[in-house]
Amino acid sequence: MSLNCDNQHVGSLNGLHDGIGTKKWIDGVSYIGRWNEGKKEGKGVFTNADSSTSTGTFINNAKEGSFVIKYPNGDYKSGIFKTIKEKGYGCIPLLIKIAPLPIN
Repeated sequence: MSLNCDNQHVGSLNGLHDGIGTKKWIDGVSYIGRWNEGKKEGKGVFTNADSSTSTGTFINNAKEGSFVIKYPNGDYKSGIFKTIKEKGYGCIPLLIKIAPLPIN
């Protein structure tokens, strides 16, 4: 049996994504990591449609704390994301560009 779905989820699903799992969207975006009541929550890897990845901790669907963002050309940024709540909701990425990661 095959399913024809726009989006796919592998992992716990009790009406909402919950626990450890993988979700892939039809546009090529994906998230592998922890979910809590349908939101990215905890450690995970978010992959954009351009294949760049963001690895770190998510809180309430937002990047929070230390992150490494890798780009398809080999460049990467690492830094701290802090969610602020001041006159609405926003994220201020404090990112520092560093040398490329060594290839193992």
